[in-house]
Amino acid sequence: MTSTVDAMTAPENTKTATENLRASSEDSMPSTEDQYQKHRGEIEDGDILLYRGTDFTSKYIRLMTGSNYSHAAVAAKWNERLMILEAVGNGVVTMRLSANLKHHDGQVECWRSIKSLSEDDRKIMISFAKDQLGKEYNFFQVAMFGLKLLFNIKASPKSKKIKGADTQYFCSEYVTAIYAKAGITLGIKLGPRDVSPEVLCESEALKQIFVIRKG
Repeated sequence: MTSTVDAMTAPENTKTATENLRASSEDSMPSTEDQYQKHRGEIEDGDILLYRGTDFTSKYIRLMTGSNYSHAAVAAKWNERLMILEAVGNGVVTMRLSANLKHHDGQVECWRSIKSLSEDDRKIMISFAKDQLGKEYNFFQVAMFGLKLLFNIKASPKSKKIKGADTQYFCSEYVTAIYAKAGITLGIKLGPRDVSPEVLCESEALKQIFVIRKG
């Protein structure tokens, strides 16, 4: 027969056991730093990082672009450091990938061209990407994504190739332009300004290599 005291303490014991199990599970999960160190040496110049952000701004971008992803960037080794080049709210910038991961909530995935890139391709791409540093963010085009979704307007197939650098970029437009500079279309039949992070994800010319940060 269960005593009154045992009946009162049983729920508390169950709660404690549940908390211990949850803590043990969390401790066994690799940290962002562990994931980064595990995959750091595998990341190559030109690899694409796709972000599934969970903060308010990321959710807004996902809504406006109709995407499961909120951001895209390109990886580059620069002066012995692993950097990313990206178009964000304050323009086209670069920062260490390790620092970048600490500033983002949600999952971050590394994607790569299925077709091997030559060293010349990589040099052209990264050189072009660096030349765009300091340019403004393309807020207007992100808003246009939202309007197209609202009114169910499909993007038109691209009618011409890029003939030089733009003056403004949003994230996936910047990534697409970097690849286009080396003559690589990634199988996407849209101009860079109509490419969302989701379009990059759906490209048959890209494959996910690993998750560098779990959501």
